[in-house]
Amino acid sequence: MPPPRGLAEACKPAATNMPPLQGLLGLYPRSYAYLRKHQPAFEKRKSAVYRNKPRFSIFGVGEYSFKPYKVAISGLYKQLNFTLVLSEAKPIMLDDTCYFVGFDDICDAVATWAILNSDISRRLIRSVTFIEDKRPYTKQTLMRVGLAEIAQDIFYDDISAQIRRTEDKLTEHFTRQVWDDFKDRITQPGLPIRYPSLTQQLSLF
Repeated sequence: MPPPRGLAEACKPAATNMPPLQGLLGLYPRSYAYLRKHQPAFEKRKSAVYRNKPRFSIFGVGEYSFKPYKVAISGLYKQLNFTLVLSEAKPIMLDDTCYFVGFDDICDAVATWAILNSDISRRLIRSVTFIEDKRPYTKQTLMRVGLAEIAQDIFYDDISAQIRRTEDKLTEHFTRQVWDDFKDRITQPGLPIRYPSLTQQLSLF
């Protein structure tokens, strides 16, 4: 299967039901106690996605949520900025106001983060964004970003300097070889994929 040419398809949030409470009590007693303690807060949720769903339903959570490295953006924040989220012991979970892609490999995460924060990417996103909206950055907006196309117009020295200005210690994960390998894998359909996470995760915005 060829690698994706961009952030093509959005992750579709789907309600996910936890085990019945009595079963949860036997399997995960601490989780059971937490849900019981905070039951009033769960019942106050007003989003239509929870309507007629089991009491403790959640949505927008999948395997990608537990990846150790994420590139994320807040849909509500006015400033355009993609953040690199690095987990240490446990995965960092983001709420449903954020959009993100998850990676198993830190090099892929750093390369994607750098591309999305490049001048070319920022100009594209700003040109299709209504900054006064309550949620300026939407799934539809982010789906228009083509990583492969942007990567073809960026030179290693420029993007390396960008990373150095933002977070110098990340340059150890971003060598010229890493950049060339990353570009090859996202711009040449049919090329063998060394990191399965790249093909599986870039489509999760």
